[in-house]
Amino acid sequence: ASCLVGSEMCIRDRYAEAYKKAAEQLGEENLPKYYFFDNSESKWTKVGAYWWTPEENAAWPGQEAIQIEGTDVWAVEYNAETTKIIFNNLVPDKDAEGNVAYSPENPKAQTSDVKVDATTNAGNIYIPNIESAEAKEDGAAITYKEGNWVVFDASGEPSVVPEPSEEPSKPAPSESKQPTTCLLYTSDAA
Repeated sequence: ASCLVGSEMCIRDRYAEAYKKAAEQLGEENLPKYYFFDNSESKWTKVGAYWWTPEENAAWPGQEAIQIEGTDVWAVEYNAETTKIIFNNLVPDKDAEGNVAYSPENPKAQTSDVKVDATTNAGNIYIPNIESAEAKEDGAAITYKEGNWVVFDASGEPSVVPEPSEEPSKPAPSESKQPTTCLLYTSDAA
């Protein structure tokens, strides 16, 4: 079987390879201590994470994530009590002098508030939906309104993790959006 994704590897192969590299870099036993972010389409120079519950992990825009070497996957060690996180490109609102630090040439980009649950999302990867990007201020501020948590493991199979609910008694949604997967074809010719 061959992959029909242009010159890119299938998402399955890319995630399996990224998982292997993350296991080597962080230690496979440590992977459940991290939330992962797929930066392959957002193409941010740096990836950061900010959360404010139960307390801030750092001042906005948060802490820098760790890039998994040779991949577009970034990892951030999480606080198990955190219920929402914002992934972003670490461009601050203001510079040291108090001036606006972003512009259309150096935009600040972020996800919307992403619900997280350490039991459900630990060790998994968040993929922002690039098509959900909403630009403001002439392109100087970009927010990715949607995305999916996907299982991040050695198989590389892109299965969606149900979104955590804000109320623990609320059942998980029965339908979820599937991420783009690679198209495979086989030839019947001998």
